[in-house]
Amino acid sequence: MKTVRYMRKPFYVDTVEVTAENREEVATWTGGEILNDKDGWYIKVDVIKPMNQRQTKAYAGDYILKGSTGFKVFTKAAFDVSFRPAPSKPAENNSRSPRGAKDRAKAAMATKRSSEKLGELHSEPYVESA
Repeated sequence: MKTVRYMRKPFYVDTVEVTAENREEVATWTGGEILNDKDGWYIKVDVIKPMNQRQTKAYAGDYILKGSTGFKVFTKAAFDVSFRPAPSKPAENNSRSPRGAKDRAKAAMATKRSSEKLGELHSEPYVESA
């Protein structure tokens, strides 16, 4: 059996780290509210398909992400493992927005340069044989 390795297309998100200084502004941005529990204050965020209650609570140091389908809450550790700064920003807040060919070409070149620096670019597909 032969397998072909593919890389998932990047998707873009807007992020903010929650702090005591920005919590009111972040709560407004997310449409959430500031509440308290045994661990201190947090922002209650309406997220997409939370797997548990913690994923709806943004404490200081957590990151809130806004993608094309809504908000998600990540702890700093999970955020650091899953995301890196984008090489270029897509059209206003939505990676699915139509962009001109010139913009797509620029974004592709920036992504290629970034991938080359990270050693992630494969010029040929990875084929594994049985």
